[in-house]
Order: sequence, then C-alpha cells, then structure tokens
Amino acid sequence: MTGYFENVSVRRAKPADANAIASVHFLSWRYEYAGLLPESVIRSQSLPDITVFWRDFVSEPNNWPVFVLEEDRHVVGFSSVIPARDDDVDELKVSELAAIYLKESSRDKGLGASLLQSCLDESCARGCMSMVLWVLDGNRQALGFYRKHGFVVDGDSRCEEPFAVHETRMRVDITGNASLSDSMQTHDE
Repeated sequence: MTGYFENVSVRRAKPADANAIASVHFLSWRYEYAGLLPESVIRSQSLPDITVFWRDFVSEPNNWPVFVLEEDRHVVGFSSVIPARDDDVDELKVSELAAIYLKESSRDKGLGASLLQSCLDESCARGCMSMVLWVLDGNRQALGFYRKHGFVVDGDSRCEEPFAVHETRMRVDITGNASLSDSMQTHDE
C-alpha cells in the first residue's frame, strides 16, 4: 500500500485549481447525495457557478486554505476548513470542516483521511481546540468515516430550509492532534 501513496499528495489549492475543485464538487453531489437530497436540489447545482465560487474563495487571501489531493498530478479531491459558523461556538477556538469530497473513482482507498488531516493541522496551527462539521442524516458512509476519525455527534441538529433536509453536527477535540496517516505526503506549492 505504501507504493500506492507515492503518487498521492495534498497541497494548498491555488486559483488555477478552481476548475478541478468545482468538477469534484459537482460530480460528488451527484453520487454522494442521491437519495439523501431532493433530486431538484442536486440538479440545481451549476458547474459554472460552483467554479466561480471556488475560484473566488481560493483567491481571497483572508480565507482559510482549501486543500487539494492529487493522484498522479491530477486533482481527485479537496477539503475546506473555515472558522465555525454556529452561534453557540467560539470561532476562534472551533473550526468547521466545510467540505471534503473525492472523485468516485478515488473513494474507499484511504485518501479522505489525508484531506481531513490537512484541515485538522490547519485548525491546530490557528489555535483551535475542536472541529465541527454538519452531516446529512442518513449519510451512513460519511458518518462512518467521521466516527472512524474520532468525531462524535454533539447533540445539535438543524433542518436546512427550504428543502427540509436534516443535518447532525459532529465534533472532535483536536488538542494534541496526532497524524491520521503518516504515510501520506503533505506539502505546499
């Protein structure tokens, strides 16, 4: 398995990565949320709009970084961490995993852990003590992934209007953050 990871790396995204990030985001919504979100919501996603969003987000110097995962120099996944947005948490001490997506062909290979680790490392470097995320109720694969990496349901939930989509908040303590995957190579370019 070590040989496989020699062709995989995580780095900070650049504006030039916006098209690849948007493509992963757009396609991931198609397979990840089928049956969990109304089909009209999934179909309403616009690749050009998502591309503009990620280009603007990555280009803004005050935003926290987006990380891309490359397999053989091709972006196959990304993650984004931001200051927590919930009113009941201190955004200076709590970060939020805003997005983590992989191309369908790159799933179930252990690659998501490296994207998550990059976000945990960034959060620790910024002085955060915990990380939260929101996961769609019924998304068993995502729930399993987050639980595997120490996240627990923290008791908060919400219903996203106007789609009546229920989400549960999960949290992990990141003080003394240990690496999830020492075999993954992380670097900035």
